[in-house]
Amino acid sequence: MLEQLSLAVTGLFTAGATMMAISHRIRVCDNVRRRDDWIKYGVYAAIIVSMLLAAYISRWLLAAILLAITVVGSIELKRELPCGFINPTLLALPAGLLVKLSLGHLLLSLRGDWFASFAFVFLLVSINDSFAQLWGRLLGRHRLWPRLSPGKTIEGLIGGSLTTVASAVALAPLIHGLTETQAACLGCAIAAAATIGDLFFSLIKRTLIIKDFSGLLPGHGGVFDRFDSLIVAAPVAYWLGRLLGI
Repeated sequence: MLEQLSLAVTGLFTAGATMMAISHRIRVCDNVRRRDDWIKYGVYAAIIVSMLLAAYISRWLLAAILLAITVVGSIELKRELPCGFINPTLLALPAGLLVKLSLGHLLLSLRGDWFASFAFVFLLVSINDSFAQLWGRLLGRHRLWPRLSPGKTIEGLIGGSLTTVASAVALAPLIHGLTETQAACLGCAIAAAATIGDLFFSLIKRTLIIKDFSGLLPGHGGVFDRFDSLIVAAPVAYWLGRLLGI
């Protein structure tokens, strides 16, 4: 399984890098934009590999990382909340708890091998995030929701969703007994949930009148900027899997 996963991750990174290089040529991007894009790509690749490696080493190690994501993200949110009638801490703490409960679903197994379940869900969310942006750059003409998230396009949404579903079917062998139909259903649900998560956190940022929650992750913003899709998609994938009898 580890060999299959390594090949899948390598193939996805290669495809993503190729699409980004093509988009640079088509849009005639300047050197600054290209540098920023490759930095963003490198940071995301490091995050994906690190998360997969941590999960492979130990479920407890991943649990510690998810806790750190929750704590740092809650601190970022607290710093951006305006001081009004309610203390920002009183809002950030329950928000952090909800995030921890959501991400905690990644520590549960759909069927059999826990690491395979985590890798399946985590990779599909990453694929949807990455390829929605890449397809949007290559083919994007129509804005999905300009006032909420000006960078997202309908073409990117469709391309990212189709890539996620196709990847789900290709990754189905990772989970023992998972049929291609079940994998496709999970892929559709994860793509939809990841998009909703991204838009929901964009709504929070627009409400707070900020671009990013912080500048901690170069090219990505803050912790919640990077893991917003996963926060919503993790519980959706788990409970749909239970509903499908996986």
